[in-house]
Amino acid sequence: IGSTHIIIAALVAVVVVITVASSSSSPFVHVAEGLDAAYVGSVGALSGVSGLSGDNTVASPAIALNEAQYTDPTAIVGGNSTNIVYVADQQTVRELNIAANTARVVAGQRARVGNVNGDATTVALFGAPTGLAHYNGTVYITDGPNHNIRMLKDNIISKIAGSGTAGNVDGPALTATFNNPGGLLVDRTTPTKLYVAESVNNAIRLINLATNTVTTVLTVNRPRSIAMSGDGEFIAVGYIDLATGTDSIMMYFPTNGSQRVLRTALAAPPRGLAVDTLKNIIFTQFSFLALLEAKTSYSFVSVVAGSGRANGEFPSENPSFSGMGQLCITSDYNYAFTEGPTNFDVRTISIFPRNTIVPWFINVTAPSVPTGNATVMSALYVAALADLVGIIHYGADVTSGSPYIGATDANGTFLQFNAPVFLNNVSSRTAINASNFTLSKAVTSWFVDPKTLKIHFPITTLPTNNATVISELQAALLADMVEMLGSSEGVSIKANYTQNEGSLGNEVAYYVDVPAYFHNDTTNANLKTYAFSKYNTALTTFNADRPLSLEFDASLFNFPLNNASVMSEITAIINAELAQLTGISGSDFNVTTFTTKTVVVGGVTKQVVVVTGTIPGAIDNATTTAALQAATYPTLTTYLTDFHAQKPITLGFPSYLIPVGDESKMAAVQAAFLADLLAMFNSSNPNVTVPSYLTNASNGASPFADIQSGNIVGLRALIPGWFYNATSQNAFDSASWPSLFALLNTTSNTTVSFGLDPVIQAANPIAQIPMNVSVIEARRMWATGVEPGNLATTKAMMELDLKNYYGYPVTITNLNVVPGTTYTTDSDPPTTFVGASWVNWTVQFPFSTDGTSKPIGLAPFPNLFAYLAALITSPPSREVISRGVAPEATFFGDTCTIGCVIGVALAIAAIIAVIIVVVVLIVARRKRKANVVAPSFNPMAKNPMQVGEEGGTDDVEMA
Repeated sequence: IGSTHIIIAALVAVVVVITVASSSSSPFVHVAEGLDAAYVGSVGALSGVSGLSGDNTVASPAIALNEAQYTDPTAIVGGNSTNIVYVADQQTVRELNIAANTARVVAGQRARVGNVNGDATTVALFGAPTGLAHYNGTVYITDGPNHNIRMLKDNIISKIAGSGTAGNVDGPALTATFNNPGGLLVDRTTPTKLYVAESVNNAIRLINLATNTVTTVLTVNRPRSIAMSGDGEFIAVGYIDLATGTDSIMMYFPTNGSQRVLRTALAAPPRGLAVDTLKNIIFTQFSFLALLEAKTSYSFVSVVAGSGRANGEFPSENPSFSGMGQLCITSDYNYAFTEGPTNFDVRTISIFPRNTIVPWFINVTAPSVPTGNATVMSALYVAALADLVGIIHYGADVTSGSPYIGATDANGTFLQFNAPVFLNNVSSRTAINASNFTLSKAVTSWFVDPKTLKIHFPITTLPTNNATVISELQAALLADMVEMLGSSEGVSIKANYTQNEGSLGNEVAYYVDVPAYFHNDTTNANLKTYAFSKYNTALTTFNADRPLSLEFDASLFNFPLNNASVMSEITAIINAELAQLTGISGSDFNVTTFTTKTVVVGGVTKQVVVVTGTIPGAIDNATTTAALQAATYPTLTTYLTDFHAQKPITLGFPSYLIPVGDESKMAAVQAAFLADLLAMFNSSNPNVTVPSYLTNASNGASPFADIQSGNIVGLRALIPGWFYNATSQNAFDSASWPSLFALLNTTSNTTVSFGLDPVIQAANPIAQIPMNVSVIEARRMWATGVEPGNLATTKAMMELDLKNYYGYPVTITNLNVVPGTTYTTDSDPPTTFVGASWVNWTVQFPFSTDGTSKPIGLAPFPNLFAYLAALITSPPSREVISRGVAPEATFFGDTCTIGCVIGVALAIAAIIAVIIVVVVLIVARRKRKANVVAPSFNPMAKNPMQVGEEGGTDDVEMA
């Protein structure tokens, strides 16, 4: 019972243990005659070597509770949990950890007296801690000899009240005076209020931590111990009654200051006080423990008494005490108290009203109980409850616990029941030990005739052809089934499984054998909702990326590894072949890099291509390794072999660049073209050749219309199949062809890229790239001699001059003349031309260049000027015939040169001179006032005079 498990002999080795919750020792007792049969309980040891005085506890290392020695344990208080108790002894405060079974000093130093604050265990010193209180991790300590109250928080000791001088003065906390303060408590409803019992000052003092003040709230004779109800209604005070001179207990009500005497003439001082949840006042009196019962208006009840050191149940086993001191509550019905100076220890006591309903547990240890199956648990509880009632011959208030599964430890799983506490006694235990439980028979029958469950899972991520993975997944599934069923007894998984299950054929089925009692609706419902976390975690772990490294003979990879299209196709092939080898989807592989390295195999040095990436963790095992080592990769081998076959491409270049007809030059052109191809492919592969070229005169019909028109010459090449893809097509479109254009001595790099031949395009369609869009520029030029009648010849001369200037033909469009305009240059000083002729025209280049390498503004137009000079009487100077663009025209960055400005200025000066001469002649003629007959106009004269031209005679009448 309690810390001792009772083994019950059952028919089929079913072990049943019975115990009670929330008790440090068993409180179950016989109903027996004694001091007061209305209360039952037990007394047990907590810490100390009973009867042995000493002080062997330090801050570190902690020692076992039953090894700790005490000299005079005076104060005790419970901590944050039911497992922590603080005890004051001599000059130290110790922490007792019940769960860890350890005792250690947390404040003060052994055998050192002082009044020092600071680090709790290395600096701080006490006179003697005489009272303890606790709230939320902070321990409050009264230091009687030093007349102050201290605080332990975060391993630091600090003073909160008391000047250190004996006295009885209220006021600010640190200047107020105390005289040997003793008992201490925290108002748990208002944790900033601390109450101190001062026997010397005959007072209960209040320390208000919120205002840091001390006030006297109650004057009472020699108060020794105090305790407060959980709701803060009253404080129980142990004191000496002045009228009778006897030890007494009273109640003080803080809200109104009223008092109520509960008991006088006690046989001994109430050294320790506690108030339980029922507001009963429990107190110690050296060798017995009693209480004032709230339901009887605090009439006296003697619970247990005896002089000695015996533990045990009361009243039947007569536990005994000597020197009982202060008392604290550790949990409902459970207390701890100090005992000295005779027994020198700390003990526990549990006090239950006789009919208190407490949890009982039946511990079935073999076979294990399937706690996760409601159907099984319901049957177990029915059987166990029937057994229990029959054994103890008492059924009132005995019920199953909801059902509820208690703690599971090395002894098995506890099934909870609820029963009155008085029933758990020696008679009950004896009966249980001697009984045969029908529960055992039921459990035994459930394990007969195991059943097979068929469990389905999606197959989408399951490599069902990988034996290692399947084995690991089956182990995870078995662990899940044991957890779900709550038992491992009779649960096993079959080695076989089936694939392509379910209506869609995308499931895998496992087969699990379970005891017959699991073959029920509860198990079926649980299977549908259970998370199978271990199985899914295994799948997740399996699918986590792991490194992949494969090596292939470099002779298969005799192509540039930087060709994105090829590498993408090869990656897809490798993924597909790995998927076939491993049973994992190809999309789960991630081939990332291809590199080459030199290895030595059997003494032979060879080149290999290393393929690296990641694979799902599911196939990172021996099964996969063996499959990869034996793989031949037939699809990849076929694909790479096909790459070595030559396939044709055609690249088109403007025909005026290519010296067709001169075969020696064409051979050089083809060689330069081959060099550019090899450089572009980053390869010296002999399967790259340039065997021919296509023109409009080639044998057979050309597949390209631009070649048929004669504008384009197609250079034809044969390349390995692995170059025959979109990556190469893109490279053709952006290539600069340095070797070819250096040979042709041109800065043009214009290519009409036809790419892959149409025959091949049918199987591997890649869109043809059209000829580059022409660049068109609008221009304006000032010139003499151009008129509507000779625009066609002017256009021809201009196109001839520009072809000679650029090295390739251009087209002049929109040519027109605008006579009789005035134009002022932007030179300094400006020059104005009156009656000039403007020629507007547009130049169209055959490909993407605007002539910026040779600005059109600097074109010399020698043929045009020669033609225009022949049309006029006096050939104009080249400076007068100004070339350029109008101010409003777009010149694409060109600017008028100094020669241009000078030419315009000279032309304007010439026009002004002519005008002045004409004006002078007219004035002189009028002054002569002579009859001069105007000559008739000779239409046959060579070139009628044009405005702005030089020439003519004085006797010609000017219109």
